[in-house]
Amino acid sequence: MKKIKIFSAMLMALITIFANVAVVCAEPQTMPDGSIFDPEYYAANNPDVVAAYGSDNPEYMYQHYLNYGKKEGRLPYAGADKVTPVAPTATATPAASVPRTTSNDASAYFARSVFVGDSVMAGYRNYLAKQKSSPESSAIFLAAASYSAAHALNENDSLHPIYRGKKQPVWKSISQMDVDRVFIMFGTNDLVVKDAGPASDDVLALVDKIMAANPGKEIHIISMSPVYAGTSKGAMNNPTINIYNYLLSQGAAQRGVYYLDLNSHLLDSNGNLKAEYCSDRYVHQTYTSYSQVWDPFFTAYATGAY
Repeated sequence: MKKIKIFSAMLMALITIFANVAVVCAEPQTMPDGSIFDPEYYAANNPDVVAAYGSDNPEYMYQHYLNYGKKEGRLPYAGADKVTPVAPTATATPAASVPRTTSNDASAYFARSVFVGDSVMAGYRNYLAKQKSSPESSAIFLAAASYSAAHALNENDSLHPIYRGKKQPVWKSISQMDVDRVFIMFGTNDLVVKDAGPASDDVLALVDKIMAANPGKEIHIISMSPVYAGTSKGAMNNPTINIYNYLLSQGAAQRGVYYLDLNSHLLDSNGNLKAEYCSDRYVHQTYTSYSQVWDPFFTAYATGAY
């Protein structure tokens, strides 16, 4: 009996050793598209990506590599040939380095601004309609419930916000406005049906459309806000939102447009939307959120204090 116990202990030790060796010496995998990739190697050698994505999930690591890592010259596995990074076409000016308005008149700044987005943005519009003293209340809004970047890209979509009595693509509406800048925020309805990569691609494609139709306008991409703890619908969850926002920030840098991190100002200690900021235990926000976070955030941004 004693020999059996000793043998069992030795067997368990060997299993543990081999299990550990298997983890440390993980082999690169052949992905469904034929690419060779080692997610453990990629996570270990790119801590900035893990920090941005909030996870070292293999799917997240591979998604980052496909969307950006390959272009940036990051290696997909140990011993892979170094790829020359693709230089971005432009570099975004850090938001904090340039005052938005020299007069510190946030109301005048937003009077020449338009906000584009979905129901979360529409909620901010509704709040401002009742809180007329906020500087942001002077802005124009093109926001609608159930709207998404994919809807916005479809010229004949029925969900386009109405401007001057007409439903039309937002880039056309913006071209009819006397504004200097555009703030864009999507994600709530995009991630329900698409993963972070395709969803962020839609937003960036919309940015390209707006820029082409409105040369000279400042473009400001706002991060998607977080969702309530435990929320999961399609790809709608906070880890994926972190990926989505990271991809938006990279896309903004490549286009030389501004990226605003509103998301981090709305988080609780566990990385979820604060309970007092959520109106429906899902994605929508309270007037407390708009008054305590959104208003001061955008006012500070307008006056260069952000």
